[in-house]
Amino acid sequence: MNPASPRLTWYGSTGERIELSGKVLDNWVAKTANFLVDEFDFGPGMSLSLDLPAHWKSLCILLGALAAGGTVTSAQGGTLLASSDQQRLELDQRPAIAVSLAALALRWDGELGPQVRDYAAEVRMFADSFERFDDPAESQLALSIGELQCEYQQLSELRQEYSQADRIALDSTVGLSAVATTALGIWQSAGSLVLAEHRSLLTASLLSSEAARLR
Repeated sequence: MNPASPRLTWYGSTGERIELSGKVLDNWVAKTANFLVDEFDFGPGMSLSLDLPAHWKSLCILLGALAAGGTVTSAQGGTLLASSDQQRLELDQRPAIAVSLAALALRWDGELGPQVRDYAAEVRMFADSFERFDDPAESQLALSIGELQCEYQQLSELRQEYSQADRIALDSTVGLSAVATTALGIWQSAGSLVLAEHRSLLTASLLSSEAARLR
């Protein structure tokens, strides 16, 4: 697939439209992986608790964690926490990442504790390429989100449902598990995802303009 072609398009409830091409998405993933490894020594055998809704930034962080060889989980017991909830960040004792979901936010709007890093403010400083030091075991869990349990050796199976270069539209209210499995499957099939914050945004006109089919 052309690296300039869209891979992820986000429609937010405040009217923003954010489109990441294949190259730009790869850059975000590499920056995120470098951020996780350099700042938290994240890698195989470690887990990232993703306390975030389905969002374009959530997917970048999820992909970055997988690139680093860790496990992404929705459980509370992960090695590292990523959250957009100020209270959760204040109460949790683990190293954490504050993730602002505001449109084009450049920093977290609020105070952060000494163990909390600001994703929006820091991630852009990291390199656009990433090479993993250690590979995870094939049997290590890659994803443990709700009922979704997927080992690294099973990730390639997610593509089987999609045709080549398919373009799928979803809304974030279906949950992070459904969005993550759809995104990983379609991207492995050289396709792309249109993700909207609410179902009402996925109008017939929008689907036609994006040449996407509703999932």
